[in-house]
Amino acid sequence: MLGAVWSLGGTGAGHAATCNPTPLTRTSPDPSLRGLSSNWARVGPLWMGYTHAHAGFAALPSGQKIAWWRAKGSAFGKLRVTGTRLDSEAPPLRARISKGYTQTRGFQPSVLFFPTPGCWRIVARVGLKQRYVFRVVVSSPAVFHQPSPPDAFVPPGDEGCRPASPARPWGRGLVESRGSGDGVELWALVFDGAWADARTAVVAGAVGRQIKIAWRMTGGGPLSLVATRGDGRTVVPIQEPTPHGGSSWDRPGDEWGSTFVFPEPGCWRIEASRGSSVAELWLRIAG
Repeated sequence: MLGAVWSLGGTGAGHAATCNPTPLTRTSPDPSLRGLSSNWARVGPLWMGYTHAHAGFAALPSGQKIAWWRAKGSAFGKLRVTGTRLDSEAPPLRARISKGYTQTRGFQPSVLFFPTPGCWRIVARVGLKQRYVFRVVVSSPAVFHQPSPPDAFVPPGDEGCRPASPARPWGRGLVESRGSGDGVELWALVFDGAWADARTAVVAGAVGRQIKIAWRMTGGGPLSLVATRGDGRTVVPIQEPTPHGGSSWDRPGDEWGSTFVFPEPGCWRIEASRGSSVAELWLRIAG
């Protein structure tokens, strides 16, 4: 859902005039999805949208996360997605549909692999009888935001947030921060709240709210997270960190998503661990 942001400029933009793509709306099919995407295409009861991490549909080598919503009227059964390019020869679209989600109404995540930019016809089948056709313009992977080089993230965070961990603008209003550890790399991308400092991890408007944070960490094994304030109070994510598949956030390590609720302002030390590898991020919640 992340990293360098991809645009509809470049190769993809030239296909828009002749593709007649399915219109996009910023209206979310459900309030729970507002933090995930504000760009949705709808055909009948089926919605599809790309996440806030991207500026459009993109031919990413690692695949693009696409969210689906099955509204009232959707049939029971599995979601299956295929696709072909309309304006030129190309290999077919590949789709990875996440398992374990509802087969009636509700949310369904996926990763779509567009082999090339261009005008694409996407066919989504639900159950045995329902079939929905979308047209989308897919852009080339042209980065319009270049992440800051790793050596720009200095000095490292320290106890009491003196200073908080280093942070830099990342694009689309987001800021990424770099943690520190012995022989391990830790990166964070915060999706909620307002960054109150351009160079350190200080977030305003975050107390008592759900704050989505994406993580990249090297090492092996599952990711464990715990945040501790200076007075010893601890919080953990509201659910276990969720591994992410394809992503355009190009930092070392595997990627996870998490959601924290910080009950009080102050300096929070977020400890991230994978097996014997441990790193920390010093995050100041400013209220």
